[in-house]
Amino acid sequence: MDPLKNIINTLEELILAIETGGNYNEKQIAFSTAIERAWESYSKGEIDTKVKALPRVMYIYATKELPEEISNGNLKKVLVDLKQFKNTMNYVVEPSYT
Repeated sequence: MDPLKNIINTLEELILAIETGGNYNEKQIAFSTAIERAWESYSKGEIDTKVKALPRVMYIYATKELPEEISNGNLKKVLVDLKQFKNTMNYVVEPSYT
């Protein structure tokens, strides 16, 4: 699957799981894994963005900060952050990739 589409799919699944009380821990792992795979593609020059520092910030958030926030149980903040992440994907990353 396309790395960016995989990010969006796993991100939407994670948001839904948090909103409905589903298995958000499992969905968080899938989302973080999708980010790691996209980071590999970005590192190889296969993905470009409008803001060069953005992929690293997104990678750090998804692989370090997000798991900590979820384990701390701060799900309201996580939802806000994830929705911002999705907007960033839609308006900054995705247009540069297509």
